[in-house]
Formats: sequence, structure tokens, C-alpha cells
Amino acid sequence: MLNQEKIRKLEDRNAELAKEILLNETAIYETKKELDNLDKELFEHPKIQQYVNNLKRLVDRINRKNNVYKKEIYENELEIIKLKKEENEDE
Repeated sequence: MLNQEKIRKLEDRNAELAKEILLNETAIYETKKELDNLDKELFEHPKIQQYVNNLKRLVDRINRKNNVYKKEIYENELEIIKLKKEENEDE
């Protein structure tokens, strides 16, 4: 029973992380799409270039965050497999 509770918590956490990754990926996609639609001459303006660089840094930060989330999901999945195996051995 204890393993089932741990498994449920890990699965819930993975679901939360997957939603966060999806939201982040959507934000990244929309940001890149908007940047692609900007007039290329605007990129030469110093103020616009500063905004674009900030956006690119934010996208990089979100990508790194997603990688951390993906790693946690992977580790949680390994733990879930281990717990399920233990549960089956106890039966």
C-alpha cells in the first residue's frame, strides 16, 4: 500500500511537470514565431535588438528548465518501475 501511494505521488508530479513543459514549449514556439515575423530592419535598432536578446535569453532559460523537468520525469519513471516491481514481488 505504501508503494502505491508513492507511485501515485510520482505519477501526479510527472503529470504536473508534463503540463509545465507543454506550456513552456508553447510559449517558446509563440515567441519564435513572433520573432520570425518581425521586420528584419527592426533588428538593427539598438532598443529592439536589446528586447530580442532578452527574449532569446528567456527562451534559453525556459529550455534549460524544461530539461530539468524532463530529467525529473525520467528519474520518477525509473522509481515508479522499481516500486511496481517491488510491489509485484511482495504479492
